[in-house]
Amino acid sequence: MEPHPAATPTTSDAVRGRVSLRASVVLAACSCVLACLALLPAQTRRLDAGRPGDTVWLDGVSAPTVQRGSAGRWTQGDGHVQLGATGLASTVRLRIRSADGGMPDRLALVLDGTPVATTPLDREWTDLEFVADRHSRGRLSLQSATTAAPDGQRQGVFLDWIDVTTGGARGASIATAASLALAILALLVTATLAQPLAASAVVGAPVREWWLTIATAGAALIVTILFRDAVLRHVGAVAAGTSGLSACAWTVIVLNEDATRRRWLASALFCAASTLLVAGLFSEAWLEGRVLSQADMLYDHTPWLEHRPPGWRALPRPPFGDVPMFVYPFQAIAIERLRAFDLPLWTPGVGAGVPVLAN
Repeated sequence: MEPHPAATPTTSDAVRGRVSLRASVVLAACSCVLACLALLPAQTRRLDAGRPGDTVWLDGVSAPTVQRGSAGRWTQGDGHVQLGATGLASTVRLRIRSADGGMPDRLALVLDGTPVATTPLDREWTDLEFVADRHSRGRLSLQSATTAAPDGQRQGVFLDWIDVTTGGARGASIATAASLALAILALLVTATLAQPLAASAVVGAPVREWWLTIATAGAALIVTILFRDAVLRHVGAVAAGTSGLSACAWTVIVLNEDATRRRWLASALFCAASTLLVAGLFSEAWLEGRVLSQADMLYDHTPWLEHRPPGWRALPRPPFGDVPMFVYPFQAIAIERLRAFDLPLWTPGVGAGVPVLAN
């Protein structure tokens, strides 16, 4: 005997069952746990002042040099370091030394225009440490007196390295943790809603009940840890975007009774989530008009050094010198040769000549 139609659960009923009150409480608890796990691990980022690529973080300093076996740079009385905003409270450590004559004998550290420490330089190497709050923009100044170097240049203190450590139980505010938990919760709800369709469309056979939700939770945790600074700088926008995505999924799946019209949903949700993720991680490009390029690091090298704009400061970012110094020139050479209907096999403009097409 066939079951009565009214007794047969529909796909929409099954989806509604997945987002019941009990399931919502479980997802909310998992989101809070994942947010705490993403914020707790300590991450340390080191700036080596003597490494040529790290010059994009520095201003008002000398060329790289070696002092007492350590590679670094001399400040010129008012050196600037772009530590970058992290969205978390951070511990900043740096190692400095004065000239052999013991001058200057004092250093002042100024963060975002506010003095944070003044210390005497009475040892060969001085290790300093201070805490920057989560609202800091990461603009550090090293202010000291100057002395005359043997080459006639003015020099202040010698900067060896700077470590910036973020993470820990007290690193984030309640609002930041709540916004991150809300963003993760929205992703988990979206995955829970889309799971019946994704399982039947992708696998075509029965699978475990919560595989898509678990995979989404793992992916959200990994991405947040790897890109924590970028995510937390715009955690409000990320939470709003993921909540909007979840609301759209709810509307499409729960209110649409016809399952045959939802075959495109898994692909559409994946595209929407990917777009929101990329837009959130690179929001400076479309919110602040910044260009995804590091060509301005050429201002630290001749002949561009002489044409550096007044007041120019490098942006806080990891150094990728191969892009402006290798990729862009080879791209220009290749385009020029191809427009002349010539294969870009070789260029004599680098050293004694290098292959272009083979690279």
